[in-house]
Amino acid sequence: MSKPKDIYDCEASDGIRFAWNMFPNTNLNATRIVVPVGCLYTPMKAIESMPVLEYQALTCKSCGCILNPYVHIDYRSKFWTCWNCQNRNPFPPHYAEHITENNLPPELVPDFSTIEYDLPETADAQIFLYVVDTVMTTEELAELKDSIQQSLNLLPPDAFVGLITYGRVVFVHELGFSEFSRSYAFDGTKPLTSQSILEQLGVFSRSDPRGTQAGKGMRRFMLPVSECEFMFNTIIDDLQIDPWTVPADERPLRATGSAAFVGMAMLESLISKGSRMLLFVGGAISAGPGQIVGEKRAETLRSHLDMIKGNPNTKYIAKATKFYETLTEKACTLNSVLDIFICSLDQVGLLEMKSMSSMSGGSVVMADSFKNAVFKKSFIKLFERDNAGQLKIGTSGTISILSSKGVKVCGVIGHCTSLKKKGPNVSDINIGVGGTSTWNLGGLDKDKTYAFYFEIANTTQLTTPMPLFFQFLTKYLHSSGHFRIRVTTVKKMMSLGDDLRDVARGFDQEAAAVLVARYAVYRTMTGEETIDVLRSLDRMLIKLVARFGEHRRDDPNTMKLQKEFQLYPQFMYHLRRSQYMQTFGESPDESCYYRDMLLKESTSNSLLMIQPALLQYTAEAPEAVPVLLEMTSLKSDVMLLFDTFFHVLIWHGERVAKWRDAKYHEKPEYQNIKTLLEAPIEDAGQIIGERFPVPKFIICDQGDETGQERLIKSRVVPANQSVSAGGADYINEDVTLTLFMNQLYRLALQSNTQNTFNQKHSLNTLSLIHI
Repeated sequence: MSKPKDIYDCEASDGIRFAWNMFPNTNLNATRIVVPVGCLYTPMKAIESMPVLEYQALTCKSCGCILNPYVHIDYRSKFWTCWNCQNRNPFPPHYAEHITENNLPPELVPDFSTIEYDLPETADAQIFLYVVDTVMTTEELAELKDSIQQSLNLLPPDAFVGLITYGRVVFVHELGFSEFSRSYAFDGTKPLTSQSILEQLGVFSRSDPRGTQAGKGMRRFMLPVSECEFMFNTIIDDLQIDPWTVPADERPLRATGSAAFVGMAMLESLISKGSRMLLFVGGAISAGPGQIVGEKRAETLRSHLDMIKGNPNTKYIAKATKFYETLTEKACTLNSVLDIFICSLDQVGLLEMKSMSSMSGGSVVMADSFKNAVFKKSFIKLFERDNAGQLKIGTSGTISILSSKGVKVCGVIGHCTSLKKKGPNVSDINIGVGGTSTWNLGGLDKDKTYAFYFEIANTTQLTTPMPLFFQFLTKYLHSSGHFRIRVTTVKKMMSLGDDLRDVARGFDQEAAAVLVARYAVYRTMTGEETIDVLRSLDRMLIKLVARFGEHRRDDPNTMKLQKEFQLYPQFMYHLRRSQYMQTFGESPDESCYYRDMLLKESTSNSLLMIQPALLQYTAEAPEAVPVLLEMTSLKSDVMLLFDTFFHVLIWHGERVAKWRDAKYHEKPEYQNIKTLLEAPIEDAGQIIGERFPVPKFIICDQGDETGQERLIKSRVVPANQSVSAGGADYINEDVTLTLFMNQLYRLALQSNTQNTFNQKHSLNTLSLIHI
C-alpha cells in the first residue's frame, strides 16, 4: 500500500494525521528534522463502520488505558498487558469465557482502532438560550426573527429554550406566563452581579444562599420547546427594534456584554450540562461591561494601526477582553457552549469576545447582514441531524491522551482549556495549552480538529525497533442525552540510528503545514510580532530544505526535494502571503475571525485556507481539473471554481461569458456549452452544502467591473511581476513562486556551506513578499 493512501486511510478510519509517521529515535534527532513532531486529531469525525458499544469500557487498573487492539493478550490465563504501564489486567468473566484468538470482542479487532462507547450515564435535556440584538433596522430584525423561528422547529421537543433580547436595556422574557408577554428589564449600561440578576428575576432568596432552589424558579424562563413553542413564537413575532432615539452624531447603545452576563447568570442557576448560548450581534458593543467603543461617532473603532501605536480608541481592549474571558471561565465551569453570530458591515468586538467561542468550543459565523445566505444557512446548519435523527453536535467534551514513555505531550492548539491534570507523559515544554494531559473541549462537531505537539523524551540510541502508542480518550455528551467515550489508539515506530531517511519517508507535508501554520497563527494571536513569526517560518523552511534537499555541491539549480517534501515550501509561500500572516486591508475583527477558524478546522479545510483550490472547466472537458494557482490559469476560454473555504467563486473567462450572454447553452447543438456552465455550479453547490460555516458564493466574469474578480486575483500567484489578465496588465508586488523557490534553494545551500541558519541577510532576502 502506498504511503499517501496509508495517510488518508488513517485519517478516514481514525480521524488523525501525523506530521512524521516514523518518529526520530532521540531528542537530538527530533531537533534535526526541524518540523515539530505532532498530529491533528478530529474527535467527532464521522467514521464509517465504527462500532458503538453499549457497555462500559474495560480499563487498565493502573493507568486508565482502555482496552485496544495493541495490548498483549494471554489467551491461556485470560490476562491482557497494558502497553502504557505494562500492568497485567484480568479479563472479567464475561470476557474470559468467550475470548479466543478467533473470537475477539470489537475493541480488540485490529480494524477497529477507533471505537465508541455509549455510556449509561445521562444528562438533562439540552438548553438553548437565545440572546438577540434588537439594535438594527426593521428589515434586518425581520430576517433574524425568521431564522430564529425556523431553528425552533429543528430542536428536539424536549430541549429547553430561553430568550433574552437587548439593546440599551436587557430583557429576560418569561416563557411560562401564557396570559401575555412579560419580561424583566436590566440596565445594560451598568455593571451587574449574578445575585442581583437572580433576585430581580425572583429565583434567588437570601435564605437560600447556595441557590439550590433557583433552578426550579428558572423554569418560568426556560421551558421545553414542546411546552412553550407558541409563547416563544408570539414574543418573537411581536419583537420590535430598540426604541431609543439616537442623535446623528452618536452610536446606538448596545449592551452585548451585559446581555451575555445576564444569560450566564441564568445558566449558572441551573444544575445542567449541555447548555448553549446563541448570541446574535448586529453592531459594535457601545455600552456597559465589555464595550469596545464610545458613544460618540467621532471616536472610531480600533484598527491594527491604532493598536500598534496605542491610540486612545484602544483603551477599551484590555478591560473588555478581561470581562469576556472571566465570563468564558464561568461557561467552561458549567460546560456551556457560547456561539456567536455576527452580521454587520463594521466591527462588533470579536477581537475582545474571541475567548467566548474559542475557550468554550463554540462557533463563530460572520456575515454582512442577517439577510445574507452565509448567516441564514450556517445558523440552520448548526441544527443538522444525522441518520438516526440526532443533532450532529456534542457538548461537555473533554479529551485525555496517553502515550508511550518515549514521547511526552507539549500541548494542544485548538478550541480548548486546560484541566490541569499533569501526568508522567507531560512535557516541561509548553506549546499552546500545555502542562496537562487532559483538556476541556466544550462544544464539538464533525470537523473540529485539535493540534497535538510532542517532545521526544528518549535520549539514547535504540538497538531494536521501538513501537510508540498513543491513545486519545474523548468523552462528550451526545445529543441523545447519553455520554459517550470515543477511543482512538494508534501505533507508530521509532527509527534506528541517526540516519533520517526512514523518518523522511514518513513525512506528511499536508499535516506538517497545518501544524506549523497553527503554531505560527497562535503566536501572532498571543501577542508576538508578526515579523518575528515570519522570520521564524523562514528559518524553519531554510533548515528543512537544507536538511532533506539533494543537490550537487555549490549548485542551487540542482536542488531537488523528495516527493514527500515537494509541496511543503509551496504551502509556506501561500501561508506567508495569506490573511493569517498579513493584516493589510483587514480589521482586527476580520483577522481574529480568519485566524480563529484556522485553529479549529480539519486538515483538508485548513489547507484550503492556506492554499485555495482552483479547478478548471472547459468546453472540451467539462469535468473539474485542478490547475495551478497562477495568473496564467485565468484563460478566456475556461471556467474556474475558486475555493478559499470562506468563499466559493465561479469565474467565467471572457469567451465563455460571451457564449453565455449569446445563449449558446439554450441551443441543442451546443450541449457541451450547457454542460460547461452547469458543472461548476453543481460542484459549488455540493461544497456549500457540506461546509460550516457556509461560504459566500460569488459569480463573476473576466474583467468584471463590479470588483468581485479581485478575490481570485489577490490570491493567485503572479507568473511574472506584471502579467495580462482581464484585458489589462495586472501588476503584483508579490514575489513569484519561482523566485521564492530559487531564493530558498540558494539560502539552503548557503546554510549548508556555512553551517548556520540565523544570518540576517538570509532572512531579509527570503522575506520578499510584500507586507
